[in-house]
Amino acid sequence: MINLEKIFKNKIIQAGSWYTISNFLSKGLVFLTLPIFTRLLSTEDYGLVSLYTAWLSIFTIIIGLGLNESIRRARFEYETRLDEFVSSITFLSILLFCTFLVFIYIFESFFMKITQLSQTLLYLMIFQAFFTYIQNLAMTKFQVNYNYKTVASLNIITALVSTISSIVLIIYIFQGDNYLGKIIGDWVVKFFIGMGIIFIFLKNGKKFIRIEYWKYSLILGVPLVFHGLGLILNVQFDRIIINKYVGASANGIYSFAYQIGMIIQVLFLSIDQAWNPWFFEKFKDGEYKIIKSRANIVRNVFTTLYCAVLMLSPEIVRLFSSSEYWSGLDVVPLIFISYYFMFMYTFEVNVEYGNKKTHLIAAGTLLSAVINIILNLIFVPVYGYIAAAITTIISYYLLFLFHYFITSKLLKMPIYGFRFHLKSTIMVISITLYFYLFKGSFFMRLIGVFLSLFLLYLYEAKNLKINNQKI
Repeated sequence: MINLEKIFKNKIIQAGSWYTISNFLSKGLVFLTLPIFTRLLSTEDYGLVSLYTAWLSIFTIIIGLGLNESIRRARFEYETRLDEFVSSITFLSILLFCTFLVFIYIFESFFMKITQLSQTLLYLMIFQAFFTYIQNLAMTKFQVNYNYKTVASLNIITALVSTISSIVLIIYIFQGDNYLGKIIGDWVVKFFIGMGIIFIFLKNGKKFIRIEYWKYSLILGVPLVFHGLGLILNVQFDRIIINKYVGASANGIYSFAYQIGMIIQVLFLSIDQAWNPWFFEKFKDGEYKIIKSRANIVRNVFTTLYCAVLMLSPEIVRLFSSSEYWSGLDVVPLIFISYYFMFMYTFEVNVEYGNKKTHLIAAGTLLSAVINIILNLIFVPVYGYIAAAITTIISYYLLFLFHYFITSKLLKMPIYGFRFHLKSTIMVISITLYFYLFKGSFFMRLIGVFLSLFLLYLYEAKNLKINNQKI
């Protein structure tokens, strides 16, 4: 018999529930306001906002140098001095940002040309990138300490205030430059939250300069810059290329399709945020069998939710946009697959990170990004944004394969094994083929949802004995 009380008191379940709820409330708020923004913003405006966001994601990684990721390991190695550690790397981050800002100023014309952003948007983007990184640093610290309520509150407040301020600015201030209202609405919120976080961390830690902490964070973090850039380029480079070769309007439609894919991203991120602290605890103790057992459960639940969202995606697209965006429906299932492969690859990346092999993480991710860039440059100018979606699938699957090879062959730690990932691949391909087969029939797609739920129930009822396992 399943011990429900034990389940709901479990740290992973509690954290995962809070992360899922907060992510759906915050990201869901963005998603629910899509009908508003797709009507306030033309496809060209939407494309300009997407271009700004693409570069914002890239520069957030560069400016932060991956220092926030070092907190995941520092949580165990500097457990009693974690506030000092965070305070010190926060101060280091400020110094690095000031240096970077001077560099941008000197080579301003070069950066304006390469980003296709105006001078105003360039500097708005640089400052927002820094404060976004600061918020990411805070999120990492709260997550490793299981402060999931704080993470949830910060997510929800940021999304709510950003949405309201953007709508107000578009309607009452930036009429005619609607894209600027959307950008500044987000910028203002990031600025004030980022400044608050800096003040709190420096006040609590009271340690500004400590070479030991700086060296530790740089050794772990800098290789992850290349890893992070590889991930961002996999996600954002296609939008840059679409904007350049196909146009801002096409980029707006493609970016809207990615917003629909955000539903899968929310599920994936919520699970990942809850999984990581628990994984590193078990990994440190060498409890690999328990890790694999729980990974099977996580994979099956995520796959079932993935199936449900995919089967209902046509109705979601039509509900949350005007007809000029509906052509993006063709790429939504392809974007979903990309996120599923991202979900698969994170299992292996955590093993590398647990072994402090961040340089290997960067190598595999960069190789995948290079392939994605080459494929986009070749095919997007010819076939448009459909080609961008397909190349993203290819690059993400290769990303997974690279990291699987690293953990199983180089590190000799195949915790999950070939069969685990083969089953995942077969599941997602089967679900996608079913969707395309019955794309025009809402009834058959609904049957697909109930069928996946039934199969999950059968599998877990047969194999899972929660009251005899310790999470």
